[in-house]
Amino acid sequence: MRLALRKSDALDDWYVIERADHDGREWMEPFKAGGVAGAALHCSSRIEPSTDVEGPAAEMRAIAAAIRAGGSIEFRRCAVRMGRVVEFWSPRNSREPGIVSLADARELAAEIEAVLGVPPRSP
Repeated sequence: MRLALRKSDALDDWYVIERADHDGREWMEPFKAGGVAGAALHCSSRIEPSTDVEGPAAEMRAIAAAIRAGGSIEFRRCAVRMGRVVEFWSPRNSREPGIVSLADARELAAEIEAVLGVPPRSP
């Protein structure tokens, strides 16, 4: 699944990692958690249908750096873990990670770096 970085329309320094190819559908799906029933908004653009993987530019740059290094990094609303496949999720909101190939993750890292720049190196 190819991924893309999308700039928020509502917030100045906020980005979402989403599917590059999707049909824009949104729908409600019922769920039950802790004995409480509700409904969750699902979107075809999301890596994992019920959760956005999102954060500020600095966190997106760190996600790209972790992908390049073959490592992992976790923030409140975005995280990545490298392995034979690559998992993306929101520690705050995800029930399951979205899984992509190494090639697709590397392509996303290149896009993040092209759009936001490479993170500064520590001295």
